[in-house]
Amino acid sequence: MKVLDLFCGVGGIKQGFTQAGFDVVQSVDFDKACKETFDLNYDQEMRLGDISQITPDDYPDHDVLVGGFPCQAFSVAGKRLGFNETRGTLFFNLADILHVRRPRAFMFENVKGLVGHDGGRTLETILRTLREDLGYYVPEPKVLNSWDYGVPQNRERIFIVGFSEENNFQYPTKQDHSGNIWEVLDEEVDPKYEMVGPFNEYLSEEECVIKPKHVYQKRFNYVRKHSNPMRSPTLVTGMTPTFIRDPHTDVVRRLTPAECFRVQGFKDLKLPDIGDNKLYKQAGNSVSVPVIKAVAEEMWKALNS
Repeated sequence: MKVLDLFCGVGGIKQGFTQAGFDVVQSVDFDKACKETFDLNYDQEMRLGDISQITPDDYPDHDVLVGGFPCQAFSVAGKRLGFNETRGTLFFNLADILHVRRPRAFMFENVKGLVGHDGGRTLETILRTLREDLGYYVPEPKVLNSWDYGVPQNRERIFIVGFSEENNFQYPTKQDHSGNIWEVLDEEVDPKYEMVGPFNEYLSEEECVIKPKHVYQKRFNYVRKHSNPMRSPTLVTGMTPTFIRDPHTDVVRRLTPAECFRVQGFKDLKLPDIGDNKLYKQAGNSVSVPVIKAVAEEMWKALNS
């Protein structure tokens, strides 16, 4: 089955769906830096383009539409204008493809905050558009945590899956907590990733002591120790992501970009020489590959039942 992959980033959704048996026929994004990383890792090059400027008929044939679209409020939400209610947002572009091309299924991924965004009206408008205006069967969306899928990261994301015909689709319920952040670290790391204190304790004037075998995250002008020493907090897009006391050198350092991608479930992703700030952004904006694979496998079952 053919998949059209929009807002593709560095190919996390592509990897998950490919591992589940799908054929990703095209991946599209507007980010030139993502294209450098993407093209370095896959035989099929990314299509560089603004999705809001591409018409539905200008995509290849596909059975499944996938994408992690930005969370945007709808200025006329609740006015019952059909899917035109979402015009001017990137979700509208996805809805327009569903309207014109009528793929058999879709999967959209977003931040957990979509659930309560704009008082819940954003998600309500999305579901009404998909169900009532476009006629898709859409089970209730579900928030999935990467930690439950063997990924050493606490990362909650909402998934919205739909089909042109009603079926027996069920979201995955995997509970694999084997992810271990200490197993994805490099033994030799450039000294540029070292961090120098003092580190301010959260809600305290005391200095935070960075202990071995614990995971920390810098937040504004303080640091917090993560509750689970086996996993990272949710990766962010900035230059101060998760950091640790290195078990090999005993120095305090941030995770490298390569380690951040491993924390997202990527294996052996090749990284271009484009600067760490861009790579951290790519890792923080990406999806966790094993979660995508799990959802895709359930979609495959539903589409072939």
